[in-house]
Amino acid sequence: MDCDIEAIEAGRRLAPPNIGLVSARGEDLPFEDEYFDLVFSRVALPYMDINKALREISRVLKGGGDLWLALHPASMVFSRAKRSAWGGN
Repeated sequence: MDCDIEAIEAGRRLAPPNIGLVSARGEDLPFEDEYFDLVFSRVALPYMDINKALREISRVLKGGGDLWLALHPASMVFSRAKRSAWGGN
């Protein structure tokens, strides 16, 4: 799933036909309640309304399911914050 339709279209050209790809926002997942055993997010969560996205993830995740998050390394976050602070942002 990706909110970028161009990424979805590229994925459809590359993925096997049995892989379903959906264009949607993480804050409004187009899936039924308790649909997934596993939800994973690769560096997307910080770019969403985190509270809404986590509520949606919780809604679509089966009880006892797993959530895997890959986030930016802390060193990158601190480096950007430092640059912003020095730049007056």
